[in-house]
Amino acid sequence: MKKYLLILFLILGGIFSGCIFNKAKVNLDEFTVAVIETASNKEKSKITYYDWELKKMDSFKYKYAEFGTHFLKPEYSEDQVYIVPKGLMKRHDTRKIVSIEKKTGKATEYSIDKSNIQCTAANKKYVYAGSNINFTSYISQYYKNKKTEREIALVDEYLGLIALHNNLVFAFIQSAKPDLPIESRIDVYNEKLEKVNSINLTEYGCSHSKYLIKNDKLIFSNAYTKNTTPESSISMLDLNTFEIVKIELDEEYPSDIVDASGAIEDNIIIAHTSEVLLEGTKLTLLDLKDNSKRIIDIKKPIMSIDVIDSLLIVLTNDNELCIYNIKDNFLLTESIKHKVEDGMYCSGIFVNKKVN
Repeated sequence: MKKYLLILFLILGGIFSGCIFNKAKVNLDEFTVAVIETASNKEKSKITYYDWELKKMDSFKYKYAEFGTHFLKPEYSEDQVYIVPKGLMKRHDTRKIVSIEKKTGKATEYSIDKSNIQCTAANKKYVYAGSNINFTSYISQYYKNKKTEREIALVDEYLGLIALHNNLVFAFIQSAKPDLPIESRIDVYNEKLEKVNSINLTEYGCSHSKYLIKNDKLIFSNAYTKNTTPESSISMLDLNTFEIVKIELDEEYPSDIVDASGAIEDNIIIAHTSEVLLEGTKLTLLDLKDNSKRIIDIKKPIMSIDVIDSLLIVLTNDNELCIYNIKDNFLLTESIKHKVEDGMYCSGIFVNKKVN
């Protein structure tokens, strides 16, 4: 009798504390890629883990709506990946950032007192969120240890992306009001959210949503020109001098940027796909030593890409998950069709890599 009472107590304790326990069926230490799927009209999401042969290992369910988006990559920090759960369609009032422990599926929530959160970034000490409400953007900083929040407001401006390096915050900002000319810049803040620099990006391009930090450079894609025509370049901001250079590419719509150094030293891979149409099938392999370029056409419509070791992982816009061997001339080694639950859609992927 005592045994049954104890079991009942544990079950009720879990219910009343609001805990949902995801217990892995297998050891996920060696997973290769995880696919995130979600819904807009209900609080329902799922993450499915695959191994290097794209055999399904496990999946976990979560009560979040619009959990992640292909317009932004999940943010890595150590063994966690940080994702925005925007919330139910038209409301977008979840007011939190969620971190997923990659090898267990455990979710941790960080409360942010703002609706319509668009982007996030995190390090050991802080979780940052960017939100937009009525032509005003907010940078919110959540202090993990003290569970306190600090914020600043950016009136008549749109904050689309946040990047972190050392103790600095890099906020990608555009003018928000339709009657104002399009201007784009990076504002740089310290830990106290005091502005320490501002770099004008307007002549380099606009609509910055994907980036990579490598060799003390903040490398980001320029999807459109200031005249809203398709752009075909990336830019590199030196994180020591704040000098910026533009590198012209041979294809339009640069989007995802990933580090290919695990396969080819000092090389990066840039996907070319309109983030609205998701029709692009081409990649640029760029050597940062001499800026030499090579185009690879995988002939599959790209949604999201990432790299683990010498493998390029691609999720297509028709939910095909593919693995390419970069060292072997981008040979397609594995592919499967990820089965999405009815009423849900894929919002992105993350891979099994630790980022400091």
